[in-house]
Amino acid sequence: MATHKINFDLPILHLSELPEIKVAPPGPESKKLLDEQKRIESSAVSYPESIPLAIDEAKGATIRDVDGNIYLDFFGGAGVLNVGQLNPKVTRIELVAHRKGFSLL
Repeated sequence: MATHKINFDLPILHLSELPEIKVAPPGPESKKLLDEQKRIESSAVSYPESIPLAIDEAKGATIRDVDGNIYLDFFGGAGVLNVGQLNPKVTRIELVAHRKGFSLL
């Protein structure tokens, strides 16, 4: 039976900074974007409307909002819980599928 070595490159899987609240959420930049979202978005959404942050970047189990706050992701979907946000292997597979004309998202 063949064995497979799994290489976990942890610096790629998470944001490099530790979770930290720099400005009380929602910060000024998040407020601007959330107000704009309310103005232009349909009321038919499939996510909670009461999350007081605008996400700038997410990797692994970490999220950064537009105000620089860094959070642990406790509300990601089932796929994110399994592999993390922006998992490099999943991202590569998604790009290949997209180039073939369909999306896995």
